[in-house]
Amino acid sequence: MDPINQNPGLPLNKTFGLNGKGALDGNDLDELRRTADAFEAIFVSQFLKAARSANLADDIFGSQAGDTYQSMLDDQYAKDLASSTKLGIAEVLVMQLGGPAARDEDR
Repeated sequence: MDPINQNPGLPLNKTFGLNGKGALDGNDLDELRRTADAFEAIFVSQFLKAARSANLADDIFGSQAGDTYQSMLDDQYAKDLASSTKLGIAEVLVMQLGGPAARDEDR
């Protein structure tokens, strides 16, 4: 394939011959969902850590142990938030990466 003369108007699945090959089965789709949920938890965790680091003053009783505890607590908050609240990040990732199988299942 000559990438210079490739028509940018063609969809990638036709350009690379991906016509239905590599479609996800049920197990792969479940794994994709679990991975997307984990990504959403990591995203929320990073958001909480960034919000926590934006404080204007140091903690009175600040210590390395306290910082470690706060980091672990933020990670747990992120997991709880991602599992109980639908932010939509995981759903969009599954629809985008899961292809037609994921979109058909949501209908």
